[in-house]
Amino acid sequence: MRENRLQANAGIGIRMKQTSKSDQNETYLTCQSQDTADQNPPKRAAAALALSDAAATRAAWVEIDLLAAQQNLRLVRRQVGAERKIIAVVKADAYGHGAPAISRALLAAGADMLAVATVGELAALRAAGIDAPVLILGFVPTQGYGAALRYGAILTIYSLAQAMALDAVAEQLGLQAAVQIKVDTGMHRLGFPPSAEAVRDVVKIAALPHLRLAGAFSHFAVSDILDKRYSVMQLGLFQRFIDRCAEKGIDFPLRHIANSAAICSFPDSWCNAVRPGIILYGCDPSPEVRCLPGMQAVMTVHAQVVRLHTIPAGAYVSYGCTWQAGQPSRIATLPLGYADGLPRLLSNNGCAVFAGGRAPLVGRICMDQCMADVSALPEIREGDIATLLGDGIRADDIADQAQTVNYEITCRFGARLPKLYHGDATIMMAKPTENAT
Repeated sequence: MRENRLQANAGIGIRMKQTSKSDQNETYLTCQSQDTADQNPPKRAAAALALSDAAATRAAWVEIDLLAAQQNLRLVRRQVGAERKIIAVVKADAYGHGAPAISRALLAAGADMLAVATVGELAALRAAGIDAPVLILGFVPTQGYGAALRYGAILTIYSLAQAMALDAVAEQLGLQAAVQIKVDTGMHRLGFPPSAEAVRDVVKIAALPHLRLAGAFSHFAVSDILDKRYSVMQLGLFQRFIDRCAEKGIDFPLRHIANSAAICSFPDSWCNAVRPGIILYGCDPSPEVRCLPGMQAVMTVHAQVVRLHTIPAGAYVSYGCTWQAGQPSRIATLPLGYADGLPRLLSNNGCAVFAGGRAPLVGRICMDQCMADVSALPEIREGDIATLLGDGIRADDIADQAQTVNYEITCRFGARLPKLYHGDATIMMAKPTENAT
């Protein structure tokens, strides 16, 4: 029987708290029902645990291995060398992993700066006490410039009008705005075109009194395939743009275009800084371009069995009656569903891992619950733990079944489920970030 079974009955709330022994560098997760404490609290080996209050109210949760994230960052450092800056991408709440804790872990492991997508994401980091340099990769509306500058943002600029508006706000606040120039080399999303006119605009931007050019960057469209012809073209356009600016006396302290896939497979693109994203979380950039050897998945997803019952042959499970038992079947109910990030496309298609093996998900996945047929696992009891991500189930596997990408899977799982962190407790403990905008 699995050691970390939580002794709980369906319908009885679970309360979790941290306890630690002063004579050992270990932390225990004690689980209690509302009435009776578990007599055998499961030990979480070689890891400290940070458990939010929200986790005490759910029987489903995400676990984040901060030590794995740090190891992934160190492998990036080994790959690109000590001379290049590492800009760790923690947008979308660190791809669902929890940006404050992940950011602390990555900075402690040697990341030089961070990157997010919005002012709100930067605000959450500042509210958590993180004061590292942060680049906002995306668009910031003019009305957001004041907040961005007060938070010490490095802003992305891709038009002269944008730069002039930012300069005016910076003057009003008595601040100097750090900016990076975005160059559109073929993604056709944001950025200056790599043209002579754009170079002239950058020269004008460099002369604005309240702006400081901190860097220039671009973004690959297909660096996650083995055929690098398009990426080589993009890199060439970026480098020529940088060279033309240099001819006009413009120097960019940071120059970066390499994302996760390029870090793994395109060393010519590394410039003097790189932007790892998905590989920091142990997920492959694509089926063609894999993580660096030794990288580990950072997120796992778990849920308790909150009801276990046997249904007769011919009975249906869940909405739409899409699954019918061909024989008497033991059905385990798990308290997470598509609102927690489990794709509805896994209905009658996915699986959960228990101590004794895998069990198929049956019936339609509900908003907050799903069901597994555990007939082949007679040892399963209420309170046992199922794994929905991890234990051999990769984000890539779920993404394939859900017809999406692994990025979306981790982002979705991280949105509503409480997070349980493994790693250095001094890294994990964060100031409250609610209402940080």
